[in-house]
Amino acid sequence: MFSNLAKTMALKPYTTALLSKAGVQVRSLATVNGSVGRQMPAPSKTRATPVSHDRATFTIRVSSLLNLLWGAFLVITCVDMYVKEEEGGRRRANGSYALQDGPIFHGKSFGAKSNISGEAVFTTSLVGYPESLTDPSYRGQILVFTQPLIGNYGVPPPARDESGLLKYFESPNIQACGVVVADASEKYSHWTAVESLSDWCAREGVPAITGVDTRAIVTYLRERGSSLARITIGEEYDADQDEAFVDPEQINLVRRVSTKAPFHVSSSSGDLHIAVIDCGVKENILRSLVKRGASVTVFPYDYPVHKVAHHFDGVFM
Repeated sequence: MFSNLAKTMALKPYTTALLSKAGVQVRSLATVNGSVGRQMPAPSKTRATPVSHDRATFTIRVSSLLNLLWGAFLVITCVDMYVKEEEGGRRRANGSYALQDGPIFHGKSFGAKSNISGEAVFTTSLVGYPESLTDPSYRGQILVFTQPLIGNYGVPPPARDESGLLKYFESPNIQACGVVVADASEKYSHWTAVESLSDWCAREGVPAITGVDTRAIVTYLRERGSSLARITIGEEYDADQDEAFVDPEQINLVRRVSTKAPFHVSSSSGDLHIAVIDCGVKENILRSLVKRGASVTVFPYDYPVHKVAHHFDGVFM
């Protein structure tokens, strides 16, 4: 910034050097001393449980004749899948997945033994479920995977790169409050894997359901938009519990995903310094800035950054 200003003003060489040195000194004022890395609040939900293999339900409340017919079709589809699964000898605990104002899906639990509700959304990513589940933008949402088979390469360790950023995750914890897949792999194989998807979800306290027709769910969500949903483990869905649906839009999710304290990530390939306001920034965003020669200082969402913005070459939100 200062060197470019000097070039524009066509100052003498020694003046340019002084301004460049001043720029470095100003940047140092914004450096966070004793940075301990990202301190994101842990998700406020039921914590670790043994892996559940109970019956599960994913529910959509029917509110019209059209929805009733739609729900009947989906229930028939799910029953057919359930019968085929039983004939195949696979034993998982029953579960259900419910969407508000829509059909009910019955399946098997493979994550934590806890009931949750949130906004149902879907992802079409073919790979990268560890990155998707830890993406802060999915906080408070039940994530439906369109990829039929999930979990076949397990879950990698929380390793960090040379900049101290997570290599395989976008944040330290699973951010989605629930997981819905068509077929969860019980076995995994990958050189980086340290645990299975089911063990990871159970350790993080995240319920997960498999054996449901995710194609039908995605078709419904695509036509109707995102809906409130509920995953119920080990019991039948009760329509009287509809008031228990939690709407993430009524919660300050930014506060829940933002770092609690500023931290600094240095870059050895440049002298730029960027202030990042953490409203749910992914690790890969920080990594991309660092690789392009910018050191970054990440601030909580409510930090009075206007008081220190003049120390930086740019502010990123």
